[in-house]
Parts: sequence; C-alpha cells; structure tokens
Amino acid sequence: MDGNSAEDGTNMITLYIKGGVNHTVGDCPLCQRVYMVLKLKDLNFRVMAINTKAPPQEYKAIAGPKKPPILVDGEAVYFDLAEMVDYLDASYQKSLQPKDKETHNVGIEVFIALSKYLKNKDDTKNEKLKTNLMKKLLTINDALEINGGPFLDGEVMTLPDCNLLPKLYHVEVCGRRISEKGYVIPEAMTNIHRYLDAFKNSEVFEETKVEESEIEYGWRQHRML
Repeated sequence: MDGNSAEDGTNMITLYIKGGVNHTVGDCPLCQRVYMVLKLKDLNFRVMAINTKAPPQEYKAIAGPKKPPILVDGEAVYFDLAEMVDYLDASYQKSLQPKDKETHNVGIEVFIALSKYLKNKDDTKNEKLKTNLMKKLLTINDALEINGGPFLDGEVMTLPDCNLLPKLYHVEVCGRRISEKGYVIPEAMTNIHRYLDAFKNSEVFEETKVEESEIEYGWRQHRML
C-alpha cells in the first residue's frame, strides 16, 4: 500500500499498521488516524499492514514486541501515537491544526463508551451503558453544529477529525452489524450522519478505510471476549 510514492524510493515515510484478515487495513482506529494524517498531508509514504501474530523480521527489527502503529521517517522512529501525529504536523506542511482548539476534545470518550457497552455481559447494565453511549453521541452531534460542519472545524478535515472519525465509524458499523446489541445512531442526530457521509465520500476514506467485515470481526473475536 503506497501513498504518494517517490519514484526512486527515497524520502519515503513508512507507517506500520495492524493488518486485516486478508492482508488489508486492520480494524485499529489508532492506525487509521495516522494513515489519515499522512494522506491529508499529501506526503510520500508507504503503509505496511502487519500480521501482529506473525510479524515479519523487518518489523521486529524496528519495533520488537511493540504493536502498531509505528512511524519511521529516515532515522526517526515513533512508537507513541501522539508524538507521531505531532511530529508529522510540525515537520510537514500544511498544518492540520484546527482554528477552534476545543474541537480536540470532541468525542474523546465515545470509543470507551462503545467498548463498555459491547463488552458488557451483564444484561442488567445494558440499558445504562447504551444510554451513556447515546449521550456521548449527542455531545458530538451538538459540537458539529457549532462550526457549521460538515467536519469538526468547518469545511475541511483537521487533526481532531483524524482522531474521531475512525472511532465514530466503529460506532456506526457495530450498530448495524452487531445486531444483538440493538442500537443505531438516531436519525435525529443529523449532524453526525452528515459528518460520516462527508467522511465516506472523501478520498481519505477511500484510501484508509477499514472494511466493515474487519471491524465486526475485530470486535467479535477480540474485544468482546
């Protein structure tokens, strides 16, 4: 998987991500976050999807036992997610920082709420956890109203979108494909639906997208155990 590749292979940033079942992009929203930043920056890069159960020697030599995402740019190697995003934004034009700094905080708890709900085995807690997830979604819907959308800071994607959209996509896909949990993003949350539609219609989504089957598989086989 290559981004905008240099013809001679030089000046090539490498992003190692979790690979999917069929050697596609895996279901890791953290990996997709960095992948989106690279694509929005229009950089020369390659993406290596790694089988985390049997990683190749190239990966083990760089990362040892660490899990993706891992970013390599020349001699620089980044294992910390926040550090790699900050590095890319500070080192390469154009900046993806939002005008409204408060957008960095939008939706920061939604993935945790999703995880608690989907992993819950106690039926007596289901409704409370589902209500909590809906509250987190409503907060996102309200925040999208402030800057006019379709994205968090207005007309273009910024760093907060790279953080939120992969997680919100998990929420939407799981609602449709893990039917026993019985939820959908309410139609009344029109800003969220417009937000996700804008994402799905973008070049960034086309290049970085995770197949819905991968997301369902990841939750059913790993996260929901």
